Amino acid sequence: MSPSNHPVPWESAAYEIEEQFMKIASCGSRSLSHQDFEILRRIAGCQEYLTQENFEKLWCWLYPVACVISRDWINPIWDSISPKWIEGFITKEEAEASLQGPTGFQEPGTFILRFPTSRSWPHPDAGSLIVTYVVNDYGLDWINAPYRSGEIDRGMEKEDNQREGSTPTLYLTQSPVN
Repeated sequence: MSPSNHPVPWESAAYEIEEQFMKIASCGSRSLSHQDFEILRRIAGCQEYLTQENFEKLWCWLYPVACVISRDWINPIWDSISPKWIEGFITKEEAEASLQGPTGFQEPGTFILRFPTSRSWPHPDAGSLIVTYVVNDYGLDWINAPYRSGEIDRGMEKEDNQREGSTPTLYLTQSPVN
């Protein structure tokens, strides 16, 4: 934010927000998309200018997401763009619409990984991944992925104290939505 605590233009702030996000998330190649920035703007509740209050809302959502993406087992999944395993910053409604084809839902097992836009720190599920998927009867279901960023606010040292050889149990067996 500005040193005088005045609102700053969204376009100027967006560049800095992306730079910090990329550093924290250890992103190699995938930057934030136009769609991601639109979601961030909605989360912040701002239009052309970003206030300190807007920034705090945005950062309480984005920081846990960046911390999750920085994890060794999530980072390559986030960076993958072909196939794109994690859709990124989309709403529940957008995920549901993506799973529908012109004649109904896509094949059972088709899924989207996304970060829920309604959960910000200090919510224990802030930064968690949600799997939205098509079930056998061509309906939709949702589950939280096994890692939640709620573990972050119990101590950043937790990452350093993880047991060697422990592997998350998120199995990606079907193709993501293209």
